[in-house]
Amino acid sequence: MIFIVFGLLTFLILKDLRKEKEKGMREIEGTLKRRNPIGIGCFTLMTTLAVLFILGPIVAMLQMWGVFTNASRSEIEQAVHRSYQNYGLTGQFKLEDYHKDFIDVEGYTIIGTYTENIAGTPYHAKTRFTYYTPTSGSSKKEIDRMTDAEVDFKQNKKSTMLSQN
Repeated sequence: MIFIVFGLLTFLILKDLRKEKEKGMREIEGTLKRRNPIGIGCFTLMTTLAVLFILGPIVAMLQMWGVFTNASRSEIEQAVHRSYQNYGLTGQFKLEDYHKDFIDVEGYTIIGTYTENIAGTPYHAKTRFTYYTPTSGSSKKEIDRMTDAEVDFKQNKKSTMLSQN
Protein backbone atom coordinates (compact mmCIF):
# COMPACT_ATOMS: atom_id res chain seq x y z
CA MET A 1 0.00 0.00 0.00
CA ILE A 2 2.80 2.38 0.89
CA PHE A 3 4.66 1.56 -2.33
CA ILE A 4 1.53 2.32 -4.36
CA VAL A 5 1.17 5.74 -2.71
CA PHE A 6 4.83 6.60 -3.23
CA GLY A 7 4.74 5.26 -6.79
CA LEU A 8 1.73 7.46 -7.51
CA LEU A 9 3.49 10.44 -5.93
CA THR A 10 6.58 9.80 -8.07
CA PHE A 11 4.40 9.53 -11.19
CA LEU A 12 2.72 12.87 -10.45
CA ILE A 13 6.08 14.56 -9.90
CA LEU A 14 7.45 13.17 -13.17
CA LYS A 15 4.31 14.22 -15.04
CA ASP A 16 4.59 17.77 -13.69
CA LEU A 17 8.27 17.97 -14.60
CA ARG A 18 7.59 16.62 -18.09
CA LYS A 19 5.10 19.48 -18.69
CA GLU A 20 7.75 21.97 -17.67
CA LYS A 21 10.23 20.34 -20.04
CA GLU A 22 7.78 20.61 -22.93
CA LYS A 23 7.43 24.33 -22.36
CA GLY A 24 11.11 24.61 -22.94
CA MET A 25 13.67 26.31 -20.86
CA ARG A 26 12.51 28.21 -17.82
CA GLU A 27 14.20 31.09 -16.14
CA ILE A 28 14.61 30.57 -12.37
CA GLU A 29 16.12 33.31 -10.27
CA GLY A 30 17.74 34.99 -13.21
CA THR A 31 19.55 31.92 -14.56
CA LEU A 32 18.48 29.34 -17.05
CA LYS A 33 18.11 25.88 -15.58
CA ARG A 34 16.94 22.70 -17.17
CA ARG A 35 15.43 20.13 -14.81
CA ASN A 36 16.03 16.43 -15.12
CA PRO A 37 12.69 14.75 -14.36
CA ILE A 38 14.09 11.24 -14.29
CA GLY A 39 16.80 12.22 -11.79
CA ILE A 40 14.30 13.93 -9.49
CA GLY A 41 11.88 10.98 -9.68
CA CYS A 42 14.65 8.49 -8.92
CA PHE A 43 15.86 10.65 -6.04
CA THR A 44 12.33 10.80 -4.60
CA LEU A 45 11.88 7.05 -4.92
CA MET A 46 15.29 6.22 -3.44
CA THR A 47 14.76 8.61 -0.51
CA THR A 48 11.40 7.02 0.22
CA LEU A 49 12.85 3.51 0.10
CA ALA A 50 15.74 4.52 2.36
CA VAL A 51 13.35 5.92 4.97
CA LEU A 52 11.25 2.74 4.84
CA PHE A 53 14.40 0.62 5.06
CA ILE A 54 15.51 2.48 8.20
CA LEU A 55 12.09 2.71 9.91
CA GLY A 56 10.92 -0.85 9.13
CA PRO A 57 13.08 -2.72 11.67
CA ILE A 58 12.47 -0.05 14.32
CA VAL A 59 8.68 -0.39 14.01
CA ALA A 60 8.99 -4.20 14.02
CA MET A 61 10.98 -4.09 17.26
CA LEU A 62 8.46 -1.74 18.86
CA GLN A 63 5.66 -4.10 17.93
CA MET A 64 7.59 -7.10 19.26
CA TRP A 65 8.03 -5.33 22.59
CA GLY A 66 4.28 -4.77 22.79
CA VAL A 67 4.33 -0.99 22.51
CA PHE A 68 1.23 -1.03 20.31
CA THR A 69 -0.75 -3.58 22.37
CA ASN A 70 -3.28 -2.54 24.95
CA ALA A 71 -5.34 -4.27 27.60
CA SER A 72 -8.05 -2.73 29.73
CA ARG A 73 -8.20 -2.98 33.50
CA SER A 74 -11.40 -5.05 33.38
CA GLU A 75 -9.88 -7.47 30.86
CA ILE A 76 -6.89 -8.03 33.14
CA GLU A 77 -9.11 -8.49 36.21
CA GLN A 78 -11.21 -11.09 34.35
CA ALA A 79 -8.08 -13.00 33.32
CA VAL A 80 -6.83 -13.11 36.92
CA HIS A 81 -10.28 -14.20 38.13
CA ARG A 82 -10.25 -17.06 35.55
CA SER A 83 -6.83 -18.08 36.82
CA TYR A 84 -8.09 -18.41 40.38
CA GLN A 85 -11.24 -20.23 39.27
CA ASN A 86 -9.15 -22.85 37.45
CA TYR A 87 -7.59 -23.84 40.78
CA GLY A 88 -10.91 -23.78 42.66
CA LEU A 89 -10.23 -20.61 44.66
CA THR A 90 -13.24 -18.44 45.40
CA GLY A 91 -11.72 -15.40 47.11
CA GLN A 92 -11.47 -11.82 45.91
CA PHE A 93 -8.61 -10.28 43.95
CA LYS A 94 -7.86 -6.57 44.27
CA LEU A 95 -5.82 -5.21 41.38
CA GLU A 96 -3.24 -2.75 42.71
CA ASP A 97 -1.04 -2.11 39.69
CA TYR A 98 -0.45 -3.28 36.15
CA HIS A 99 2.13 -2.09 33.68
CA LYS A 100 3.64 -3.17 30.39
CA ASP A 101 6.52 -5.57 30.73
CA PHE A 102 9.08 -4.55 28.11
CA ILE A 103 11.87 -6.77 29.44
CA ASP A 104 10.33 -10.21 28.95
CA VAL A 105 8.47 -9.22 25.76
CA GLU A 106 5.37 -10.80 27.28
CA GLY A 107 2.68 -8.22 27.85
CA TYR A 108 1.67 -6.88 31.26
CA THR A 109 2.84 -7.47 34.80
CA ILE A 110 -0.09 -7.58 37.22
CA ILE A 111 0.33 -6.95 40.94
CA GLY A 112 -2.51 -7.36 43.42
CA THR A 113 -3.78 -8.85 46.66
CA TYR A 114 -5.84 -12.03 46.90
CA THR A 115 -8.13 -12.32 49.93
CA GLU A 116 -10.04 -15.41 51.03
CA ASN A 117 -11.81 -16.39 54.24
CA ILE A 118 -10.85 -19.88 55.37
CA ALA A 119 -12.62 -21.13 58.51
CA GLY A 120 -13.61 -17.57 59.41
CA THR A 121 -10.05 -16.25 59.21
CA PRO A 122 -9.20 -13.82 56.39
CA TYR A 123 -6.00 -14.61 54.54
CA HIS A 124 -4.24 -12.09 52.31
CA ALA A 125 -1.63 -12.95 49.72
CA LYS A 126 0.30 -10.61 47.46
CA THR A 127 0.31 -11.99 43.93
CA ARG A 128 2.12 -11.23 40.71
CA PHE A 129 0.99 -12.44 37.29
CA THR A 130 2.16 -12.00 33.75
CA TYR A 131 -0.62 -11.29 31.25
CA TYR A 132 0.22 -12.29 27.67
CA THR A 133 -0.98 -9.92 24.98
CA PRO A 134 -1.19 -10.88 21.31
CA THR A 135 1.32 -9.54 18.84
CA SER A 136 0.88 -9.92 15.10
CA GLY A 137 4.03 -12.01 14.66
CA SER A 138 3.46 -14.12 17.75
CA SER A 139 4.05 -17.84 17.39
CA LYS A 140 2.35 -18.41 20.75
CA LYS A 141 -1.28 -17.92 19.67
CA GLU A 142 -2.50 -20.46 22.25
CA ILE A 143 -1.42 -18.22 25.17
CA ASP A 144 -2.75 -14.88 23.94
CA ARG A 145 -5.00 -13.05 26.40
CA MET A 146 -4.11 -15.45 29.23
CA THR A 147 -2.18 -15.13 32.48
CA ASP A 148 0.84 -17.26 33.25
CA ALA A 149 -1.22 -19.20 35.83
CA GLU A 150 -3.79 -20.12 33.15
CA VAL A 151 -1.03 -21.30 30.83
CA ASP A 152 0.52 -23.43 33.61
CA PHE A 153 -2.89 -24.92 34.43
CA LYS A 154 -3.50 -25.79 30.76
CA GLN A 155 -0.06 -27.38 30.37
CA ASN A 156 -0.40 -29.40 33.60
CA LYS A 157 -3.84 -30.57 32.49
CA LYS A 158 -2.43 -31.73 29.13
CA SER A 159 0.53 -33.48 30.73
CA THR A 160 -1.81 -35.23 33.21
CA MET A 161 -4.04 -36.41 30.39
CA LEU A 162 -1.03 -37.68 28.43
CA SER A 163 0.37 -39.56 31.43
CA GLN A 164 -2.98 -41.29 32.04
CA ASN A 165 -3.07 -42.69 28.49
